[in-house]
Amino acid sequence: MASTFIHTGQCGNQIASTFWQLVSNEQHQTQSQYSYLLPLLNIKNHKANCLMIDSEPKVVMDNIVKLRRIFDVNSSACIDSCGRANNWAMGYFSCFPPLPHSVPKPRKAKKKQFTTNSIPVAPPPQKLFNDAKYKLRKKIEAADRLTTIVATHSIAGGTGSGLSSALFQYIRDTYPSLFLVSVAVAPFTAGDTPLQHYNSLFTLQYLQTFCDAVIYKSNDDMAKNCSRSNKAADNNHQNNNFRNGGGVSTHDMNMKLSVDLAGLVFPIEERPIDIGGSIISNVCPIPSLKFVDLRSSADCNSANRKTIDPSVAGLVSCVGKALPKMDLINRPIKSIASHVIVRGGIAEVGGDCRGKEAHKALKVYKHVEWNGDPVSVTKSKHPAFKTLGNNNKNSVTVLSNRSSISPMIYQTLNRAEQKFDQRAYLHWYKKFGLEDGDFEAAFECSHDIVQKYETTFR
Repeated sequence: MASTFIHTGQCGNQIASTFWQLVSNEQHQTQSQYSYLLPLLNIKNHKANCLMIDSEPKVVMDNIVKLRRIFDVNSSACIDSCGRANNWAMGYFSCFPPLPHSVPKPRKAKKKQFTTNSIPVAPPPQKLFNDAKYKLRKKIEAADRLTTIVATHSIAGGTGSGLSSALFQYIRDTYPSLFLVSVAVAPFTAGDTPLQHYNSLFTLQYLQTFCDAVIYKSNDDMAKNCSRSNKAADNNHQNNNFRNGGGVSTHDMNMKLSVDLAGLVFPIEERPIDIGGSIISNVCPIPSLKFVDLRSSADCNSANRKTIDPSVAGLVSCVGKALPKMDLINRPIKSIASHVIVRGGIAEVGGDCRGKEAHKALKVYKHVEWNGDPVSVTKSKHPAFKTLGNNNKNSVTVLSNRSSISPMIYQTLNRAEQKFDQRAYLHWYKKFGLEDGDFEAAFECSHDIVQKYETTFR
């Protein structure tokens, strides 16, 4: 076992549902190949190597019920009975005892009052965080070989942003030798919540400080790719309305992200893939530039794969077609480095993946000139996915460090600063102990990220 997974908040646990459903299907199809993704308890019983954390029980319990064969509520679930109000400060400070100035003064006792036995006592808010720390420690201690922790979460909610930030800080302080990889989902630009820009900047500050790599997935980009995929499936199907005209659901987006993630973390030659040691170190040669893009040629709509060239270059070109070529301010997007994971028979008979044909296909990533060897490759002859259709047995997954992240962060930063100048929504954060200096520190960290990327790709 090389990796353990943490799923935080509603978004992270919805991704857990589709990802572990895919793992369960592949495990059922091929017992020997994927068994170490589900740590072996006995010959007939496997349990998922993950921890699902949420301040509301609905999504986690739905996952437990749907995948009861691989999920154990006692070791895989940490839940609370109330949410975190889409507020980073509430999610973060609920992990710690309240600050002295935030504790209300006791009121004088009234003559008539109920006894303590008649009033249900709510658990302390840090109970969820303490429970998560305990169960994570048990999983780490039980692992025979653990190098990487992969966390899926949103950067705009309350639990996914705030509690994840506290958890990343704890993991870095307690287990400094482990690689920490975040799969961070950014909100729609149109707006999910009025606090999303503040939440995103506070979360980005902690990701930049404590994580080794951040796989940044934008809801806008995922929705666009899923819409394109669904429309293509409509055109290739006999009934052009079977996908409702290319409509996109949350499940479609979660499934696409799960397939991309599976292309990265699924085993290589019947052994765990070393995400942190070999892949992240190649893709992130500069420690301060750690935001990466993850895309896979595998498609849930197998009808789209009928006309795709199954060679390495053809699958890389398939990934490149969905790749944005220009950033938000219409500048060509460049890359520092890329790692290619080739799965299926093409890894064995398709020739050298570093050949001229594959390098020609990878030119769409436009690597910087100062990196003399920007492309690294991992190959596995085993089929990529057996349960997504025969057309997905060969796949290519590309992890790339690109310049497109800079305008995205700047756009979020600009909108947050505009709200801050108008003193909008600040009271929702100050009631939990944040001050103006905390906002300014988050702004400065985001400015620093943008500046470093702009300087590198200048």
